[in-house]
Amino acid sequence: MTQDTSSKKPRNWARIALIGSLAVNLLVAGLVVGAFARFDGGPGPHSDRGSMGMGAYIKALPPAKQDQVRAASGFFGENRKASMREMREKRNKFEQMLLAQPFSEEAAREAIREHNAFALGFNDRLQDALVTAVADLSDAERKEFAAQVKIAREKRKSHKKAH
Repeated sequence: MTQDTSSKKPRNWARIALIGSLAVNLLVAGLVVGAFARFDGGPGPHSDRGSMGMGAYIKALPPAKQDQVRAASGFFGENRKASMREMREKRNKFEQMLLAQPFSEEAAREAIREHNAFALGFNDRLQDALVTAVADLSDAERKEFAAQVKIAREKRKSHKKAH
């Protein structure tokens, strides 16, 4: 019988802990940087999400007018939380109808109609508030507004071409 005389090297727990700590620190730093990048309001694929494709127009308005448009839409401040909750509830109801057993085609159609009606109501309020805000601008302000929209649209085009 041969005996294994090779000795196993003991694990260096301090080194393993150091590597683990470094990995956790990098993960946390990545999450923090990612959160700032996502929520800083800067350009990105989702920065226009709540404005139904009209973000460039809203952002081209003077700040006070931007706030008016967002407030009138129902997606601003405390109204935003309630509106988003209602939008999620309607979407969840539709998803539940799609997965329900037994499946009811009519219930699924009604749930998606409710979801769409809510989204269209928001869109109508947003468009109306945007047109009202632009109508309230002076001729000079409207000219500046148009220039800002053009810059934003060109920036978006060049961003899309780069990706």
